[in-house]
Amino acid sequence: MNSLCPIMCKSKLIYELVLGLVLIIFYSSHGFSQDEELDSLILEQISALVYLDSITITPQGSELEKDRFIEYVLKDESFYKAFVNLRFEGHSFDHEIDFFNKKKKRIDYYSGKHTQWMNGQCRNMRIDQSKSSNSYFKKKGYRYYTSKMIDRVFYTKGEICADSTIQEIPPPSSKFEKYVEDLKTVIFSPGKNVNVPLVGDKLSIFSSKMQKYYDYSISYQPYNESNFAYVFDVELKPEYQNSVKKTVISKMTTWFAEEDFQILKRSYRLRNQNILYTFNININVSLTKWNSKYLPDRVDYEGSWKIVGKKPEICKFRFNFYEFN
Repeated sequence: MNSLCPIMCKSKLIYELVLGLVLIIFYSSHGFSQDEELDSLILEQISALVYLDSITITPQGSELEKDRFIEYVLKDESFYKAFVNLRFEGHSFDHEIDFFNKKKKRIDYYSGKHTQWMNGQCRNMRIDQSKSSNSYFKKKGYRYYTSKMIDRVFYTKGEICADSTIQEIPPPSSKFEKYVEDLKTVIFSPGKNVNVPLVGDKLSIFSSKMQKYYDYSISYQPYNESNFAYVFDVELKPEYQNSVKKTVISKMTTWFAEEDFQILKRSYRLRNQNILYTFNININVSLTKWNSKYLPDRVDYEGSWKIVGKKPEICKFRFNFYEFN
């Protein structure tokens, strides 16, 4: 037992860090500092590597050079702000959560409709409808660690108050909260470098070290029936598609509105493997505009996990947000 402890005793922390990596996209009750300037060398390198199709980037009728567009992409904060906005707007959301075994048979589920309402700067939540399988919960709470993280990310228990005008973010209160801040930096501001335990600097997909693994491109594509969008793609090069140890983000795609470059949608493919854990995750997040603000519209997640000392979890969930008020 003692020989296993260095690994087994870390399993809970590993689970929190790895699950936090993908679910932290939605956990935005706090922000992160934007004081650090984007490295000008990194910006120059990425701009030189980006493949640009035959389009001309012309927001608001004036030509925008490629390097300026790349700078905008890497420094954009609108995706982050959309999730902050959700904390200060009343809304409803329905969701479905399914767990599967290795044979892809559904073994547990939860579905429900919840409502968040505001009392000044304070938010509250009620459960309007819910349905679950008999074994989704256990006596002391959730059976699955993924469910615990979903609870932390999406649900509100009791009244929680926060000031939306505060700009300075207090320092993290623990090492885990510091990891949370670093992971949010990766998701919301991927142009910045971070170093997270167990993952290292593999998340810094624009760093000089990681550039050799990726292709970067900008294209102009239909977004829906009536609108086009600029699409910024970061994807593993063909020769590294099967490299599950050297990288974490296999693909990240961001759709920008043609008229003002507001982020409309972002998708991630995350995959990594070592002696402590294996995961393969797909996430899609879309935004919508309501009352001059952008807010999350839909979140789709599908992924599998295997952490040393824990049973594997294969989960698929969908969240829809609506009735903003």
